[in-house]
Amino acid sequence: MKKIDLHIHTIKTQSDHDFNFSLSALKKYVEEQHLDAIAVTNHNLFSLEQYNQIVDELSGITTVFPGIEVNIGKKIGHLLVIANPSNTADFSERCKQIQDNVTSATDSVTVEQFMDILPNLSQYLLIPHMDKNPNVDIYTLSMLGDYISCGEVGSIKKFVYFQKDEKMPTPVYFSDYRPTENDPYPIRATYVDTEDISLASIKLCLQDKTKVSLSDENGNMCFQALPNLPLSTGLNVIMGGRSSGKSYTLNRLYD
Repeated sequence: MKKIDLHIHTIKTQSDHDFNFSLSALKKYVEEQHLDAIAVTNHNLFSLEQYNQIVDELSGITTVFPGIEVNIGKKIGHLLVIANPSNTADFSERCKQIQDNVTSATDSVTVEQFMDILPNLSQYLLIPHMDKNPNVDIYTLSMLGDYISCGEVGSIKKFVYFQKDEKMPTPVYFSDYRPTENDPYPIRATYVDTEDISLASIKLCLQDKTKVSLSDENGNMCFQALPNLPLSTGLNVIMGGRSSGKSYTLNRLYD
């Protein structure tokens, strides 16, 4: 099993709250969470220079995929686009066209414009927001059709729901993390049943729900809620005497 987080922000844009990206914080996050692969997916832009810096810093630790989070459709849904590292230069040039078209948080590209900018969609991994705001609209999803086999959800509950419903695409659960110094690390990631961490292998896994899970040992029956606290996706009971940490744990889970 490989642990992946394909939704990480490293540049503040008009669509982000204020944050100061820390490369050292990203490195610690990857190391402490034992991530086998990540993707840099900033809003409507891709910085080749920064991407190469991140790749150099994390060399030998994890695989770093180039990506972008695109405002797409009239209702402005968010779509993750992940590229092959061997295709980074071409991907960077195409992302510049998206950046030119989306200059504010309320701008977007139509699905037709998107398909003109990235005409060979089969070479990318497309991950639309599904049951996570802002959702990609039905028309855009229908136009992208067979190029979409999975969708990003915003909670464990929705992940389990998507997994159980045969009509729903394979769910993925990522951090949407903005690495900054001294901030707690998120515990949101997805496990894929593969030994090969290439983009092609990940895409194949995401087409098969049986190869995607919330944990490496207990499939979708268990997930990591806090660094040292696994929970069941079913019923959980917190027991303990006074001052044993029950309220503290519940407050941490709420945060």
